[in-house]
Amino acid sequence: MQATPFVFIYGPPAVGKLAVARELAAQDAQRGWRVYHNHISLDCVGAVFDWFSPAFNESVAAVRLAMIRAGVEHRIPLIFTFVYAKPVDDAFYLDLFDKVECAGGTVYPVRLTARVETLRERVLDPSRADTSKAKSLEKLDEILRTYDTTHALPDRESLTIDTDQCSARQAAERIVRHINDTL
Repeated sequence: MQATPFVFIYGPPAVGKLAVARELAAQDAQRGWRVYHNHISLDCVGAVFDWFSPAFNESVAAVRLAMIRAGVEHRIPLIFTFVYAKPVDDAFYLDLFDKVECAGGTVYPVRLTARVETLRERVLDPSRADTSKAKSLEKLDEILRTYDTTHALPDRESLTIDTDQCSARQAAERIVRHINDTL
């Protein structure tokens, strides 16, 4: 039985994680991808708890882990998007990858990068207006100042794609090739 694929797309805000995830799901539709982007859990938990309160942070992690583990256990190929902040998120991603692999999944970390100037242009895109994503230069600058969102995951090989150099479609094509090459 083949392992269930789990693509973990990470990078700073406005780098194109959700656009690449949606393109990957569309391009590789025969695999039956489901996109579980970061803000689904944030919005769910934010309906009950104040954002970034201790209860909010604890519940977001629990919801993410439960949903992803259940998806993999039910053999649903998942694409998850995440703003990884080193070292704040190290325990989370290690626990997540462990749960995915214990449930029979194979993790494919994909790191997206772009110049800060590009992030600053993209954060103002109207497509972000009706979301809980960062959508102002002030918020983006605060996140980039407060958290280290530029590093690759420690102890895990990641496919790194510079979204300044390619479109979401091209990035998705690279991810599909990468997954197919490892099967």
